[in-house]
Amino acid sequence: MNNFHRLLQRQIAKHGLDEHEVSRMESFFRSVDEAYISSDKDLRHLENILERSSQELYRANQRLKLDVEIKSNEILKTKQQLERVVNNVRNVIFQTNLKGEWIFLNFAWEGLSGYTVAESMNKPFSNFLDCVDSDNCLDATDLFKNELEHYQKVIQIKTKDGVKKWIDLSLRLTRDEGGNPDGTIGNIVDVTEIKESEIKLIQAQEKLKQAHAAKESFLSTMSHEIRTPLNGVIGLANILMMEEHLPNQIENLNTLLFSAEHLLGLINDLMDLNKIQDGKIELESIEFSFDTMLQGINRTFAYQAEEKGIRFMVKREDSVPSVLIGDSIRLLQVLTNLIGNAMKFTKEGKIILDVENVSETKEEITILFQVIDSGIGIKAENIHKIFERFVQAESTITRKYGGTGLDPTISKSLLGQMGSELKVSSTFGKEVISILQ
Repeated sequence: MNNFHRLLQRQIAKHGLDEHEVSRMESFFRSVDEAYISSDKDLRHLENILERSSQELYRANQRLKLDVEIKSNEILKTKQQLERVVNNVRNVIFQTNLKGEWIFLNFAWEGLSGYTVAESMNKPFSNFLDCVDSDNCLDATDLFKNELEHYQKVIQIKTKDGVKKWIDLSLRLTRDEGGNPDGTIGNIVDVTEIKESEIKLIQAQEKLKQAHAAKESFLSTMSHEIRTPLNGVIGLANILMMEEHLPNQIENLNTLLFSAEHLLGLINDLMDLNKIQDGKIELESIEFSFDTMLQGINRTFAYQAEEKGIRFMVKREDSVPSVLIGDSIRLLQVLTNLIGNAMKFTKEGKIILDVENVSETKEEITILFQVIDSGIGIKAENIHKIFERFVQAESTITRKYGGTGLDPTISKSLLGQMGSELKVSSTFGKEVISILQ
């Protein structure tokens, strides 16, 4: 019995079995003894496993604590960095609940409004955005009724110190994980300088508009007042030249007539330029005789050319129609300006108006006009100057030939409205070619 397992010995003693009875059932007790021994081995094995598991669990728990500590430090560091960034942003960044109460504000709010973050938190933001103008008040009621996803408005407010400022307020609904609105997030930008500049610009534009209207009224009135006596002077000068006069008076009469006509032309140019700048030139689209126009141009400038001892001719391609549709008055004005300029600067040789049919369809025709003269020419670097207002290509031209330099500017502007273009090519000292299509 002493060789049996201690638990088996305890059971035998508990039931009062003697050695004879035990010996008789030895085979049975040996089996039970082996079971006890096997159970002890399994128990010790389980204890070893449990010990190792406990140690591994302890080590895992320590690693988890370390990881949590590291993550917590990283989160804290990130949060601190984010707070530093947010608090150093010049614009106000905020959050509210659905009641419109501040639940977050960065420190830019203090610089904008004069209120501290502490005294503003958990209070309705409308308490701190006191609008100045009833037309520019904050009304985000619909947003908090969940009718709007986004709200943005420029309003004028008073700060804690009573200073008026313009702000651009923008906020948007936020939603929880279930998709239900839970507040707003937004920002406020101080746009006072921009808004004040905008207001000043509008005021300046209004003053400019009034000044422009006054200028237009003045030009209109003065042109009428000057044209009337000028037409009288031109008429009387022509009458005096037709009547008998002393031989030595002819030069004075020519000077008088030239000066009056020059001044009248200048006034007409200024009025045309003013109308073009204001966009008040309305182009007609009516049928007109192109033949008659060219004949009139030929008669007018052939006479002037003969007086200067030069030749003027009109070359027209046979395929150009005799009747066109367009604004004959403005086309005649452009051609007259260009030929008149050529006549002014050409002392010898010839001036040619060349008219060519470039392309033609059933609906429209493209005509190329070239005014070619053998005048003084223009230096290549100065060609662009002839399209500038009141600028001549050379500084000596105004003194020598007169004129305002407005004709090319007016012609180019008129052609631009017609969908056409004016180009100039020149060989200095030889010729100038004005091309319009």
